[in-house]
Amino acid sequence: MGHRFCNDHGGAVAAGRKHQKVGAGVKRRKPSCVAATAAVEKSVYAHTVKMRHAHRTGPDHVKRRGNAALVQMGQGRDRDVTAFFEDNFVPVGLGGSETGTALFTAYYEPELNGSRVRGGVYQHPLYARPDDLRNGVPYLDRAAIDAGALSGRGLELFWLDDPVESFFLHIQGSGRIRLPDGSIARVGFAGKNNRSYKAIGRTLVEWGEMPLEAVSKKSIEDWITANPARRDALLGTNPSYVFFTEREELNADPSLGPIGSFGQPLPTSRAIAIDKRFYALGIPMWVDFDAPVGPMRRLTLALDTGGAIKGSRRADFFFGAGAAAGRAAGATRTRGQLIAFTPRSAYERIFGPIS
Repeated sequence: MGHRFCNDHGGAVAAGRKHQKVGAGVKRRKPSCVAATAAVEKSVYAHTVKMRHAHRTGPDHVKRRGNAALVQMGQGRDRDVTAFFEDNFVPVGLGGSETGTALFTAYYEPELNGSRVRGGVYQHPLYARPDDLRNGVPYLDRAAIDAGALSGRGLELFWLDDPVESFFLHIQGSGRIRLPDGSIARVGFAGKNNRSYKAIGRTLVEWGEMPLEAVSKKSIEDWITANPARRDALLGTNPSYVFFTEREELNADPSLGPIGSFGQPLPTSRAIAIDKRFYALGIPMWVDFDAPVGPMRRLTLALDTGGAIKGSRRADFFFGAGAAAGRAAGATRTRGQLIAFTPRSAYERIFGPIS
C-alpha cells in the first residue's frame, strides 16, 4: 500500500543490528513532555547550515547531518526548552536518494462495530494470539485463517460486522471496538503470522483494476463494493495476518492513544513509526511534510514501528482515532524532511566531537 492501507503496521519489527541506530544512547523513559514541544515549534528549521559528517553504515550510504538552525525562540520557558535541545541533542538528517527527503505515510486508530459473542451481523472473528505461534516461524496464512483454520480453539476476542474493516484493522495494528451497549473496548497488536505483507492496493494495480496513482483506502473500498464476489480473493492475496489482545488499561480513558512499540500510548499528531534498525525508539524527531489537513511541521516522538516502515528515510505519522483521522491517514503519501534529535553524548561517542 502506498498509504497506510498499503503498509503493514502491526506492531514492533524484529530488527537486525547491521546499522548503527541514530539515538542509540537515549534512555528509555515515558514520553511525558509532549506538551512542551509546542515551545520548540515557535522555532522553524531555517536550513541545514553545514554538512558535518558523512558515514556509511550498512547497505545505504547514510549521510548524517549535524547542526541545523533553531532560531527565534522567544523568552522564558521557551528559551529554556530551546537551550535544552541545543545543549543536549544534535539534529541529524539522513540523506540519500530523492534529494534527501523521507517518504511519509500515516496511520490511525480505527473504530469498528463488534460484539463479544457471535450473532446477527457479528460474524467475523478477531483472533487472539495462538499458543502455537512462534516468533519468526511462518504460521497459517490469511486465506487459511479466513477459511476457518483457527475456529473452535476459543481464540475469538470479538466478532466484527465487516470483514473489510477487520482487514484494515490488521494494517493499523490497533483499534476501538464499539460494542452493542455503546461501550468501547480497545485492542492492540499481540503478534503476527510471520508471512510477508503484500499491499492489496498493489494487487489491484497488478490485476489491471486501477492505476497506482489512484490507489487509496477509499478506492479499494469502492472496488470491493462494486466487486463483492472477488472480495475474499483480493484480501487473500495478502498472506500476512495480525493477532490482537484487549487493552483493558485503555478502556477507561478514551483520550489515550493505542500502545506503540515503545510501550506507551501514542499521542495524537505527536508520534511516528520508524525503522528501529536506524533510529532508537523514544527519541525526538522533527517532521516537515504537507498532509491533506495542512502542513505538518512539528516535533514528534519515535514511539512505534511497522512492518512496511523500512529504511532511514521512512516514517509513518499517527493522526489519532476515528473517521476524520482515517481519512487524513488514508490520503497521506508524500515526501518531506525527517530529522532526528540524537543525544549529543551518543553522537560524539560514535562520530567524534562537534567543533
